[in-house]
Amino acid sequence: MAIVGGDKTRISTLGTFFNFGSSSTERNRTAGTKIQLYFFIQRATAKRDATQNPTIAKPCSLAAITNKIIIKVIPSHERYTQVHQQVPFYFSLCSKFIEDDIFFIETNKIENICLSQYEPYHIESIKALFRIKTKIKALKIYIKNADLSRLKEISTIEILSIGEKSFNVDITGLANLKELYISNPSKLFGLDSLVNLQDLTLVKPSLEIFDSQYRHIYRRLISLTILGGKVPEKLEIFENENNLESLELFGIRNEMDFDLIAKKVRKLTCLKIEKCKCLKNLDKLLETAQNLKYLSFIDSVTLPNTKIISKLPNLKTLVVLGSSYFEDENLDELRKINWVSIDDKRHYNLKNCDLKKII
Repeated sequence: MAIVGGDKTRISTLGTFFNFGSSSTERNRTAGTKIQLYFFIQRATAKRDATQNPTIAKPCSLAAITNKIIIKVIPSHERYTQVHQQVPFYFSLCSKFIEDDIFFIETNKIENICLSQYEPYHIESIKALFRIKTKIKALKIYIKNADLSRLKEISTIEILSIGEKSFNVDITGLANLKELYISNPSKLFGLDSLVNLQDLTLVKPSLEIFDSQYRHIYRRLISLTILGGKVPEKLEIFENENNLESLELFGIRNEMDFDLIAKKVRKLTCLKIEKCKCLKNLDKLLETAQNLKYLSFIDSVTLPNTKIISKLPNLKTLVVLGSSYFEDENLDELRKINWVSIDDKRHYNLKNCDLKKII
């Protein structure tokens, strides 16, 4: 507002000039140029009648406009968005505006890119990525049966999400990759080369992805999430000491035995298990995971009592819901935990509302 003398009308006009949300080719570029923006403000300011407001400020210099407006206005785009405030902005390319999109990305040095085959984007391959001359740090791909054999060429990627089943997924040599989300990989090349990978999410993985040749990768992981599919029964991939702090298991169909890894995940602070019915020696895991702060069982195992929970000195959050519950009625030990969420079972001596909800 200071740029145009506090005139709200001029701010509105400025927004109209860039036309955020417009689908026309000219305005889809959004970035425009500094000269266009400068002359627009000069022109808008010149139209004001000084007799009506003799104290109005004169137009700013081009440098001032660059510092105060260009940086904030240019990145605005209808397809440069975030899902919620806790995640970064991503720019979604659209097949109708590829040239303009690349112009916008390069001009504003956009580093987070999303490719989707769905409405209204209709991107069918990853070819457009190789026309972008600026650095790409985060990439989301939602294209069914996409050929991802050239992913290895984008060496600057730090976060990669592949949300649909693809083929020839080659991530060989992506040494900067720290987070990987991958769904239904039919073939995955180069997992053993991800020496800096910290966060791995696997959706319906095959047993091959847990092969012993990848042990050095799993040992370095800080967070592992497995959604569906099958895992090795004894989880041999973690039989050595590791850095794992967060483990989330959802919908695992086969039996899992925690006996082998119980003493190898001492750094674990978060354990979430949902819709996993066949768990053996879970008590051994809980006995050694003394650093646990977050523990969740949903539609999974039943717990005989709260005794094992009371032996977790650092536990701050406990969730036991659905077909997971305590067989014993006495839940008094749960009063010591900052946040507890349970179903109101008839045999419990406490209700959910009786327990703490301290964030």
